[in-house]
Amino acid sequence: MPQKISASSVGERRSRERRVREKLQKLLKEGQGFLGGAARERWKKCGRKTCKCTTGEKHFGVYLVRKVKGETRQAYIPADWNEDVSQWLTNYRVMRELLDELSDIWWENLREREL
Repeated sequence: MPQKISASSVGERRSRERRVREKLQKLLKEGQGFLGGAARERWKKCGRKTCKCTTGEKHFGVYLVRKVKGETRQAYIPADWNEDVSQWLTNYRVMRELLDELSDIWWENLREREL
């Protein structure tokens, strides 16, 4: 026999769900980007025979790295984009956390048969 659920716990879950949905909507309405992956700093050689990097002084760059269908993909991030890309990565992480929280609430609803 299912456990009797207090009205306050149901109300609390609904209130939490409303707050999470509002945060998600705010992120989407702000119109900023979302990027999954990670920014990684790299030092590398460019390949030009007359470049300083052939003697050991490598070039610095930041790359966006992510897995797509099991394969690692990377893209160079121009220096003047670093701040924007960092914000987009943060937006994606926050969005994922909010979706996970929303999923947890629905799991609780399902377990207590309060759908």
